Amino acid sequence: MKVSTKRMVLGAALIIAILALFLVLQPDDSNDDDTTTSSAPAVTTGEAGTSPGEPAKPIKPTPPPVPTVTVKDGEPEGGVLELDLKEGDLIRFQVKSDVDEEIHVHGYDLSKDISAGGTVTFAFPADIGGIFEVELENSAVPIVSLQVNP
Repeated sequence: MKVSTKRMVLGAALIIAILALFLVLQPDDSNDDDTTTSSAPAVTTGEAGTSPGEPAKPIKPTPPPVPTVTVKDGEPEGGVLELDLKEGDLIRFQVKSDVDEEIHVHGYDLSKDISAGGTVTFAFPADIGGIFEVELENSAVPIVSLQVNP
């Protein structure tokens, strides 16, 4: 064998030996105390239960709770509910009542009947500016003060 061929074989053997040592002496990744980090890119997953690599599903924001007036013995518990909104907002509120009544939103001229023990929900656009009263129509008791700002 020529000297150059011997050197090539010896060099290849040396490279194989170094790679083998590297693989054998490499730290164990299953150890929880290992603080090394990987340079591999992170895989983004969606919501719980989706597979890695699937596009993340957008998370829908939780709507704010609906303001609620509880009518007890014909009066709003805790006093008149005050709502302050801007034109273009969505006006939302609920009324729970222990008496039969009609709930009337002045200015918007909306009304709903409510039975004792029942709940009614109002949801409408704030398209009229001003201060409006919501009342128990039959007994003329105010339960909500609605302010719509420009």
